[in-house]
Amino acid sequence: MEVEEAESHGRAVRRAGDPNVESSTSGSTDDAPLQNPASNGQKPPIPLSPTGPLRCRLVLHPPHFPVAMPRRRRRRAAPGGQVPPELRLAYGARALTLGRAVFSLLPSPRHRESPCPACRGRVASGCLACRRWEHLLRDGDPVAYRRLITRAVCAIAADDLSAPPPPRYTPGNSGHSQARLVREMMKSIVADQSHGTKNVLCNGLHEGGQSICISDLVSSSSWSILLHRIGDLLMCYLLRCTSIFLPVSGVPLNVVLRNPIFASTVARKHQPQTTKAKCHTVAPDVTKNDGKAHYPPGGKAAYYDRSFSRLEAYSTHQQVASFVWAVLKRIVPKPLLGNSFGKRSLRTNIWKFIKLQRESKRYDVFYYPKSVWRDLTSNAIASLNKKNFRILRGEPRKAVRHLNCSSRVRFLPKAKDMRPLVNLRAKSKDANLNKCHLIMKKLRDEKPEMFGSSVFDYNNVHQNLSQFISSKRSQLMKKLKVYIVVADVSKAFDCVSHDMVLKMIDDAFKCDEYTVRKCSKGTICRVLKEQFHHLLYEQIKCNILKIGQKYYLQQVGIAQGSKLSPNLCSLYYGHLENSVLSKFLHDSKLNAGEAFSEPEYLLMRFIDDFIFISFSLEHAQKFLNRMRRGFVFYNCYMNDSKYGFNFCAGNSEPSSNRLYRGDDGVSFMPWSGLLINCETLEIQADYTRYLDITIISTITVKMHSSTKYIHSKLCHYMRPKCHPIFYDSNINSPGTIRVNIYQAFLLCAMKFHCYIRSISDANVSKLELLQVIKRTFRYMHSLIVRRMQDVELHYNVRPVLKLRRKETIWLGLTAYIRVLQQKQSRYKDMLTLLTAELGRYCHLGHECDTLRYAVDDSHSSMFWKFKF
Repeated sequence: MEVEEAESHGRAVRRAGDPNVESSTSGSTDDAPLQNPASNGQKPPIPLSPTGPLRCRLVLHPPHFPVAMPRRRRRRAAPGGQVPPELRLAYGARALTLGRAVFSLLPSPRHRESPCPACRGRVASGCLACRRWEHLLRDGDPVAYRRLITRAVCAIAADDLSAPPPPRYTPGNSGHSQARLVREMMKSIVADQSHGTKNVLCNGLHEGGQSICISDLVSSSSWSILLHRIGDLLMCYLLRCTSIFLPVSGVPLNVVLRNPIFASTVARKHQPQTTKAKCHTVAPDVTKNDGKAHYPPGGKAAYYDRSFSRLEAYSTHQQVASFVWAVLKRIVPKPLLGNSFGKRSLRTNIWKFIKLQRESKRYDVFYYPKSVWRDLTSNAIASLNKKNFRILRGEPRKAVRHLNCSSRVRFLPKAKDMRPLVNLRAKSKDANLNKCHLIMKKLRDEKPEMFGSSVFDYNNVHQNLSQFISSKRSQLMKKLKVYIVVADVSKAFDCVSHDMVLKMIDDAFKCDEYTVRKCSKGTICRVLKEQFHHLLYEQIKCNILKIGQKYYLQQVGIAQGSKLSPNLCSLYYGHLENSVLSKFLHDSKLNAGEAFSEPEYLLMRFIDDFIFISFSLEHAQKFLNRMRRGFVFYNCYMNDSKYGFNFCAGNSEPSSNRLYRGDDGVSFMPWSGLLINCETLEIQADYTRYLDITIISTITVKMHSSTKYIHSKLCHYMRPKCHPIFYDSNINSPGTIRVNIYQAFLLCAMKFHCYIRSISDANVSKLELLQVIKRTFRYMHSLIVRRMQDVELHYNVRPVLKLRRKETIWLGLTAYIRVLQQKQSRYKDMLTLLTAELGRYCHLGHECDTLRYAVDDSHSSMFWKFKF
């Protein structure tokens, strides 16, 4: 038998009261609770008595074998946990684990024999001041609570800050719950103007509102246990005057309370070498996710701030697919994944998910965590209930369920809020709406004055603009200044008054019977006036939405998505124009003393988008000021963020959010998919909406597609670009007409590339693709000629087309070559064929100045910013 001294072999011995080394005894009041050494694979040492100077152990071994030296064991970590180096660099010695931070707020411990000044020995189990770790952490505590004490980091306020001194510790509390204490603390912080919104606990809290997410973090069961053990005063001090960081899976740390910490507060040389910030913060100065910040499960719901938009707390399709693929590689054995071909096939199939769209991103897909999506939809439903809807209960709800007359709703994320989309499933209901739609369309054709300045398609715009330009040709020839105002009604469909629109319908439809003929089927349907009015009344007054298991009745506004909605909305705002706006414009002309022989302005409205064009600055300013005041009687107000005008209105500069100016310096006013030249009133197509999206997100592709499918898709895209308004020489100059054709083919070539890249059959003949492209050129020119004839026949407009088929082909070939040159590694052979085909028309480029003007990159500068 041999005796070894622990200190001779480097074994640490902890004396009573040493806070840095863990002891195996439970007798000291400052020690942490005893942990099971066997959990670390170590044999438990023999406990040492409080008075013994050394700890010894007995070693038995055979006398004829040498004694092995005991292996040096690592020093155990402190019981309170460790502070991450990032927070240590940012806060220095003020950064402590939550348990140690609580002890730092207490007075220094007294001698064991002296009574505790807090409990004075009246409590048998002691208190926090005298028992310390034994009081804060006990046997049987939940794992979440232990992690909160040992892993959460608390930064005590510095001495030079305006934080008050720590309160005097008093055992026990007043009996308030943690949730109530947090609510009262939030009210106190908001009322205290000296704090303002510096405390993250109150971020997103408005007067009379609620801050849900952060308060939930500090109102959990773990925080309730901590409140019971440290008391009300210390808990209030922690919430108000310290910065607490909670570990969240997915990112290292999230600041929860008081002042946020920025990654920039840590010196760059001390930061890890990565492009991702190690500390993610909730800060009022940050307004948008820059793409580098990552969010924990639940997205931004973990630390909501009003300066953040939860609508941005999504993951892209690529991120989700990459995550799933990474998980599969970790859990599936490599032999089961197969060879490289099998892996590629598996990755391709992973991309096929159920997807969620966003209104401004076309067919791009986004993935929202369930907690974020649940909060977004609940907020949207609450907004519906407050504004224009009320919940049906009792007998009305039973009747709706029995009749099955409700419509289902799904929500589509927008840039700043959620848009509810109604799904009208009943075919019988849809058939009745078709009859009403045809009757209203007949009224629209017979009595267009009842709809005011409404335009319903580009044919109406072409008709009105052509007549106005013809009457003002002399002013345009003199290059007089043109003044344009664009305004958009805020929530146009949600502002319509039911009683007012029904009265308008009664005044408009006087016939006792309407006959609807379907020539293709040879059927005749008669609709009585009472039946027609009943259908419209049901559509307007009885619009019931089903969201989850609840039913909502719309009290103000009309539903979007039905065929009747645009006509009803146009009739409503047409009545506004006839009653208020026309009188205002008429009085303005009287005050100016102008003649009425010909129109002095042009006013058009596409449902809720107004445009006003005049050669008088005074008229334009008066119209803008009148629109800014709104129309109280019609509950109609303009969207302040969507005004557009090309002149100085008072102290405001020309609106830059609507004006578009290319590299050639020409200013355009966007309106309803058109770009209107602010100097000549020439018309171009508005492609600016493609600047923030990828071209591939605007198409849908069959995986196994043929050249016929590609040709049909390209022709389908070209149809709206062939409208006569873009090619009428009465409106546009020869150069602008050819720019319109060239730009249409530029985007067509980009979509062509996206189709070729997306189809699975990569062995498509280049000659077949060349024929597809050439047929697209011929199709476009033929369609332009045919539509020119249709407009002249049906809309009393005499358009002039001065464009040759050869010029269309030359512009198309040039556009395809210009686009595919950016992807020349893929289209080397195709570019050779296109260049050879262009050589047949090379003389046109040398002879025609307007063609060279059209292909100048400065006139199509926005296209070189597209992503395809």
